[in-house]
Order: sequence, then C-alpha cells, then structure tokens
Amino acid sequence: KVAIGEQTEDPAEAKKRGGAKAIVRREITRVFTPAVQFDSEGAQTTYLATAIPVESGDSKSTPPRFTLACLDPSTGETRLSLPLETSALLEEVTTLPIRHFLRVGHRLPESVAAALVSRTDLLFEEIPENRLGPEAAKSLLTEHYEVSSLEPYLESGADLDSSSRGLGLLLHYLRKASAKEEESDSIRLSHVKLPAPLHAARSMKLGPRTAVHLDLLPSAEPGASLFSRINRTKSAAGARKLKNWIVEPLRTVNEISDRQASTRELSNDVRTNDRLQSSLSELYDLERILARVNTGLASPRDTLALGRSLSALSTFSSLLGRF
Repeated sequence: KVAIGEQTEDPAEAKKRGGAKAIVRREITRVFTPAVQFDSEGAQTTYLATAIPVESGDSKSTPPRFTLACLDPSTGETRLSLPLETSALLEEVTTLPIRHFLRVGHRLPESVAAALVSRTDLLFEEIPENRLGPEAAKSLLTEHYEVSSLEPYLESGADLDSSSRGLGLLLHYLRKASAKEEESDSIRLSHVKLPAPLHAARSMKLGPRTAVHLDLLPSAEPGASLFSRINRTKSAAGARKLKNWIVEPLRTVNEISDRQASTRELSNDVRTNDRLQSSLSELYDLERILARVNTGLASPRDTLALGRSLSALSTFSSLLGRF
C-alpha cells in the first residue's frame, strides 16, 4: 500500500490553537494498492476482490460455498460469481487478474488463502469480520445504485446475501481509500457499474491454463498470442472487449452467427469502416477518465481528452446510423 498524507490545516490556525510550536494537522487523504490505482492503460484489468461464505441451513452436511466478488476500480467493472465450492474458488483466484484480495475474518479455506499469499503480484489483506455487516452492505448498494434491491441484477442461482455483502465491502473499501475519512461516506463513485456475472451463461468457460497453453493472451512466455495477432482495435475499451471475447467465446450458434454477420457488414463497406476506425482512434479511455473524475484525480489533460472523446463519439454515432 501507498498512503498519501496532506496538510489539512492552515499554519496560522495551528498557531492560534497551540502556539508557535503547534504541529499542523495532516491526514491520510488517499490510499493506493496494486488494484486501487487509476493510471492503468490499454486492455489490462486489475481486480480488487473478496470471497464471502454462502450461509446454508445445514452447514454440516453441505460443503462450504463462497461468492467471489471482483471490482476493477479503474474502469468500474464489477463481477459476481455463482456460489463456488473450494476447488472452483481456488481455480478462479489463481487465474483471474486479481491484484488485491480482502480476506474477511478467517472463514476463507486455507488452500485458497495459501494460493493467494504465494502470488508475488497480489496484495493479500485481512479485514475484520464486522467491517461491514450484511444489512449495511445492502444499504450501501441501494444508495449507490439507486435501486431498492440488487436481486434483479443477479443471475439465476446467485446468493443475494453473500453477493450484496461482497460487492458492498469492495465499494466500501474503495470509498475509504479514495477520500479523507470524514469525506469517504459522501464520495460518489458513479463510474462503478452494476454487477455482471463472473462468467456469462452464454459463453464458454475456459480451463485455468487454457489461455496460456493456446497462447490466447499476451504472457511472460515467448511467442505471439492470438490477441496480439488480431488486435487492430483503435481504443482501450475496444482492446478490453476483444480480450474478453477471446477468453469467453460464445457457444450458441445464433449469437455466433449474429456477431459474424455484424463483422461482415462492417468489412463490406470499406469507406465507412475506415471512417469509423478514424473516429475511434480519437477516442481516449473514457472508462478510466470517468474513474479519475469520480475520485478527484482528473487532470486538465483528462478534461481535454474527455471533450475530444465526446466529439469523436458524436461522429461515430452518426456513421453507425448508416448501417
């Protein structure tokens, strides 16, 4: 972790309060971690994550299950899993781009905790069991998303209580890390999106090492990846979408055919396609710019990039209307 401390009191006020030798008040105003940071570029994803036990009426006869919650602070992407048994949870945490994991209390399986601790690219942090209770988590989410319940936005089979608490804890942690203590409850992180399934039912779930063995994505191992060979996207959001499509391929014929038809339609109109790509090349990473705006980290450069991007989107929208 990196904590940013700032002077929060005028020296003249400190002198009135305690004399010439009074110490000027300073406070921690922001905390950065491997996941809670906002200067990422390109298709990279960095998750802040936690796993919450799914409460069962007969815990002795059923194996423990957990809901895995993931949040990318730099884009606002959120993901929630269906209840996972220990082996499935272990598989997910060792393959997902998790960079900061919050262990709530001591109910996480030791095999999962050991796998997370052994990763050198991940911050493993323990937080108290009472940090944010189930009802407080639900209240935080309903206030943030302005909905009466998170239930309509969960996939069939998801556990409402553990999903709400997991996502609520991540949002609560991000709020606390992004502002001074007295301001954290009022900060609006409106770029944080409603949760999506960890793995969509309409897509194929690849095994933990499949992406590596098939060279689907760039890795530390030598050799050109499929992503590197076919990535001709013009924007960071497009690169992230392509990366997601590669690791989560569609498995229904109709959706595959629709995507192919859309691609064919674009490629057949070469002139319009070139103009679309030209307008997209002027598009900055809007998701991450909005994250910096919402956390008070936006610079004048971000403001300029936001204006240019909105202008490019207007041109892009009018071109799309021709299809």
